[in-house]
Amino acid sequence: ILHYGSGSLYIDTMVTFVHEGTMTYTNSGNTHVEVNGIFRNAGTIIKAEGAQTDFYNSGKLVSDAGAFVVSNSSVLAIGMINNGGNEITNGTWTSYDTSYFQIGGTWSNFSPEVVGNPVRVYSGPNITAATGGMLIGPKGDVGVRWHAYGGSPFDFEFRSGNPITITGRMSITGTSTHEFDSTSGTGEVTNRGDILFGGTGNIYLDATGVNFANEGRITITNSGDIYSENVTNVFHNAGMLRKSGGSLSAFSGSGRFRNSGIVDASATTLRFDDTWEFVAGTLTGDVLLEGTWIASNATLQFPSDTTNIATISNAAAIILKGPLATISKIGDDLTIIDGKFGAHLQQVFTTPAATWTIPGRLEFGLADSEAHPSNVVTGIEMGSGFPDFTGCKVDVADTGLTNGGRFTVMTWTGEDVGTPVLGAVPDNKMEYSLRLNPQNLQIDVRPEPKGWILLIE
Repeated sequence: ILHYGSGSLYIDTMVTFVHEGTMTYTNSGNTHVEVNGIFRNAGTIIKAEGAQTDFYNSGKLVSDAGAFVVSNSSVLAIGMINNGGNEITNGTWTSYDTSYFQIGGTWSNFSPEVVGNPVRVYSGPNITAATGGMLIGPKGDVGVRWHAYGGSPFDFEFRSGNPITITGRMSITGTSTHEFDSTSGTGEVTNRGDILFGGTGNIYLDATGVNFANEGRITITNSGDIYSENVTNVFHNAGMLRKSGGSLSAFSGSGRFRNSGIVDASATTLRFDDTWEFVAGTLTGDVLLEGTWIASNATLQFPSDTTNIATISNAAAIILKGPLATISKIGDDLTIIDGKFGAHLQQVFTTPAATWTIPGRLEFGLADSEAHPSNVVTGIEMGSGFPDFTGCKVDVADTGLTNGGRFTVMTWTGEDVGTPVLGAVPDNKMEYSLRLNPQNLQIDVRPEPKGWILLIE
């Protein structure tokens, strides 16, 4: 079928159109699918040139391993609104040169193989989850792009009273609002994919009530915030949440945060505003109960009214990487390490605490230039206090160490208690051992012996 006009192809009510051949659009003509109509693609649909072509109205688009292709700087948009949701569970969507696809309307599943340019999610109309929920799971490394720059067709919402699940790659870009909204009850959004948040506009969790669970990876590469409009909204990080670029990013507005995964501030500052609170399962009083919290030559800032942390429990970890790394509320009051405390790459953590009780783990990330038999270049300085090492294990992180040496990783002035043991070490052809001295702890590192061993009977 060659569709070279500007008129529309109509699929009427209750009609199922099964396409197994090739359909080529060379002009601005659209395909109009009426309510309860179905367009089933088992062949190839090509948008070869011309102004934008739309699949729209109240019918449904289904793919049976069909292919969609756009080329010559053209646009193919899918925006049908229906109860069952458009369903693209397989097939390929391929775009050439500057051409692209757009999707809006109602979806139950969007998970084809995407090749070329990201598929744009847009507001003509807002994308809405079907009854039973919506899966955004594009296969491959290209994924979808959610761009907002302050005007139609890109400033819009993911809208649903039904669950939204992301399993593929999603790029969030632009300077305006990206909002997760709920049309009924509390919305549930789950990311099991890879979200690249590179915009300066904010991600909004709407006032209607939206909980967001990150079970995959979210990387913030610019200065956008995550903004909650409802104090009861919960952002649960069970995967990786990383700030890797741009200026300050914040959890702003008001909401509740849980971390059972990894929060990693690797650039500038990641801040939780005072209007956010940590749920009781993550932080209660002065006890950090769960999650791994990392600062890598950057600042991770807890709400200012949070109590200074005294105990890192056995399901929690604090890792400071580099001399500029700071995590607010981790300081002079810290006295019990039941989980893990780490210092890497010239991070020297000083504490005036009278005792450090460490039934958990210490972790040190050492570099070739840092070997020193008496001074702490990477590690912990206790001042006038002393450690209780009963039950303590000492891990060495893999930070690229290639040379041997003696590293002083902890000093104190009192009389220590207990004996630490060596825990996990890198598989890097080096041998590691601990030296517990009267007022310091050292790690000896030496290359594995080389050469032949001759056995004679």
